[in-house]
Amino acid sequence: MADLVFTIEQARAVAIAAQGLDRSLGGVGGVLEQAGLVRTLGGIEAYLALCARDAEITPGAVHAAVESRAACVVPAARGCMYLVPARDVAACLVLADSLSSGRAAREHERAGIQPGEVEALGARVAQALAASPLTTDELRKALPEGSVRSLGEQGRKIGISSPLPAALRRLEMDGRIERSPEQHRLDNERYRWRLIGARAIEKPSVEQALRRLAEGYFRAAGLGTVRNFADWAGVSLRDAQLAVDHLDTVAVRVEGLAAVHHALRDVDALVERETGMQRTVALLGFEDNLLALHGRPAALVAPQFHGMEVPSWGSNTRSRLGEARHLSHRPVVAEGRVVGFWEHDPDTQSVVVGFFERVSMASRERVREHAATIEGLVRELGHAHSFSLDTDEDMRKRAAWVRELAPG
Repeated sequence: MADLVFTIEQARAVAIAAQGLDRSLGGVGGVLEQAGLVRTLGGIEAYLALCARDAEITPGAVHAAVESRAACVVPAARGCMYLVPARDVAACLVLADSLSSGRAAREHERAGIQPGEVEALGARVAQALAASPLTTDELRKALPEGSVRSLGEQGRKIGISSPLPAALRRLEMDGRIERSPEQHRLDNERYRWRLIGARAIEKPSVEQALRRLAEGYFRAAGLGTVRNFADWAGVSLRDAQLAVDHLDTVAVRVEGLAAVHHALRDVDALVERETGMQRTVALLGFEDNLLALHGRPAALVAPQFHGMEVPSWGSNTRSRLGEARHLSHRPVVAEGRVVGFWEHDPDTQSVVVGFFERVSMASRERVREHAATIEGLVRELGHAHSFSLDTDEDMRKRAAWVRELAPG
């Protein structure tokens, strides 16, 4: 039996409040602690996520947090790259390592990497980094000649050209080296590596790491299912359930949804902010936590729009909004739910907003204010690409689709 029963509107309000989309969170650290780990995709999405939760956060503040290591870019849930608070680095590395080690070992064998080769190269890498931090290309040049051998055609078939990436990953997972984006910017995927040395981190067990991340997940999601958590983390349903069982949660039934949800016991404080969430607006980035933590956008969209066809991520096809897992367009939140999409037009250097649901003039005005903030952010960063392979032409196409949206 559920401890609490929420309407779907209350559940949405809890999710929005937990994410701090009323801009109630303070600073980069405050956002990461409450709203959860932030995906870094090589574009501006991490900046969008942070600024949507604290209007005072600037790119400079983000870069300072990365430079000071208050926030770190590491492999985490599903092995993807995230910006995480320093205290979660060890848990994230342990989880990512547990998810990838078996597959990596098989790929290394198929690519022709010899037993002990990664460890031997890792020792040389650590020695080279003892002098100064280096990029991967700089490392290749700094290492003794012949240290990094080509894996030839056998390696190319697997997508591994040399043992160096494997050596760097092993050192990182063991907590011996750490990465930092070049110039501390989150809109690139080029990293500088440095030796941790005496500051080597203490690693938790896999079970301890998953419990830590489960607690962070439910704090950031407001409420969610065990399946939601398993999918987000990239772990089995059994392991997810074991982690959730160690948390102090309450069971929540959401009217109209079959699955039992869980929430941390302080969820009542989020419910009390329901009215304020109706006035909250946010222009979010691709794969923003508000949607990513709940698996699909369906619960955050009014039911009458679930049949609306939207472009599918990574495909030329379209899917129904209620069934989509990954939206290829950036969502707009207003009046307690997702009501539209937005894009930055590279030609006009302005934000284009399209609503599929009618919203009040007051909400539209708040959306315009948020759009102006994003336009300033884009000017400062110099682009609005969503991810590392995004292009201006792709953005033009997305902006054109957004312009065609009409209120339902």
